[in-house]
Amino acid sequence: MRSLKTAGIKELKNKLSAYLREVRSGSVILVSDHGEIIAEIKSPSAETMRDRGVTVLDELAREGLVTLPSAAKEPLAPSPLALPRGTSQAILDADRGP
Repeated sequence: MRSLKTAGIKELKNKLSAYLREVRSGSVILVSDHGEIIAEIKSPSAETMRDRGVTVLDELAREGLVTLPSAAKEPLAPSPLALPRGTSQAILDADRGP
């Protein structure tokens, strides 16, 4: 469960790095100005990350739940089972009937 913390502007400014570490670990920081909550700092949502081009896999890697490949993907050799072009469509057409 996320931890919810409140910090005043001055305190947030003076300890920004510490608060951002807490956000990275799942906390939500409410920023207050003279006792009034004016902002919320939290980790970006999956939707926001997707909009920025970050995939779910990237997010899982950032959290240490998966390891991304260390080498570039190499192309596979052509399949020895390749059928002539159009064979799949012909089989489907025959299966579906008239």
